[in-house]
Amino acid sequence: MASARRPMRAWHVTALALAGILFLAHDTDGGSLVASGPASPGLLGTGCAQSAYVARSAAQQHTFTWVLNVDSVPSHLDRSRVVRAIQQATETVARAQTPCPIDDTDQATLPVAIYSGPTRRHANVTPDVQCFPSSRSDGISVVSFGTLPADVVAVTCTYRHRGDIWQSDVLLNDNPGAFTLDPGDGLCVDSYDLQAVMTHERGHSFGLGHVPESPGTDELTMSSFMDRCDASARTLGVGDVLGLRRIY
Repeated sequence: MASARRPMRAWHVTALALAGILFLAHDTDGGSLVASGPASPGLLGTGCAQSAYVARSAAQQHTFTWVLNVDSVPSHLDRSRVVRAIQQATETVARAQTPCPIDDTDQATLPVAIYSGPTRRHANVTPDVQCFPSSRSDGISVVSFGTLPADVVAVTCTYRHRGDIWQSDVLLNDNPGAFTLDPGDGLCVDSYDLQAVMTHERGHSFGLGHVPESPGTDELTMSSFMDRCDASARTLGVGDVLGLRRIY
């Protein structure tokens, strides 16, 4: 990292809550919303039929390098698989990948995402779901597990400088059973798919906001809701990709 620290400020914080799996968002930068796409009323059951998106005014303008506090991974989760799940989630968003048929004439060009390895750092998120002040940000995007309220699964704190997303930290709840790596194994009951949750959080890291909840947005990765043991948000819907294309 450069030795001179850039001035930064918190852009937004998003939290994924267990109660009804509601994603909560708080924007600290007025006017950050740049565009939104309309929902597709009546098109249910697949993100391939839903075109809504919310794109914000900041973007990753450089290589997105992130690190993981491997020591913070709860003991019931396999560390190597956790790394792969977060890598896959990050790549899905960074490459705007979707299984949906979509016009390829206007593809998004996102920066390369690189996993830089383990770290002892912790995400800039407090146990009461607050972002650290900008003065304590260092430009390093960290993913770690740690203490969060019982009803919160994950929190993303994103910092920007002049339209550049300079840092995006994610704190994941370390409560036993909060996450699973095998949502379809027949044993999952109350856990959330780690890769699906991280794909949603990486959407925030690359500038996407929550789509307004409606029957025409319920299957998008950037929907405010997610079911337990549901891996569908591992892949992006049409609206998620359109939002990335609007930003990049």
